[in-house]
Amino acid sequence: ELPELEVLDLSTNKLTTLDGFKGVPNITALHIKENQVTDVKEFEKLRVLPKLRVLSADGNPACEIENFRVELLLILERLTEINGELVTDEEREAAKELQETRRKEKEEAEAAAKAAEEAAANGEGGGE
Repeated sequence: ELPELEVLDLSTNKLTTLDGFKGVPNITALHIKENQVTDVKEFEKLRVLPKLRVLSADGNPACEIENFRVELLLILERLTEINGELVTDEEREAAKELQETRRKEKEEAEAAAKAAEEAAANGEGGGE
């Protein structure tokens, strides 16, 4: 554990996951450029870093997805800088809108699944 560590550079280390950050709660800047992180969901593991504001992740395959910065803000909303560029108000707004859209889609899918389940339970399946 390194509780006083504030800046950590793990660039070019062939990292594929982002595990193991619980012992460094005071990290404000994390540099993980040129690694092998392929899934944007890996960044959820950085939620254990409440003070994280600056993230450099260029050169990871996950950064190549469409709207990476917005997706990252959905996960780590406190970031102020991503890959050397300040987070804009427009990106924050896009993240909020995307989050709301996904919430609505999830609710609609759950309601449709529940309706289908109830219909099947009531013999309204209309199959055989």
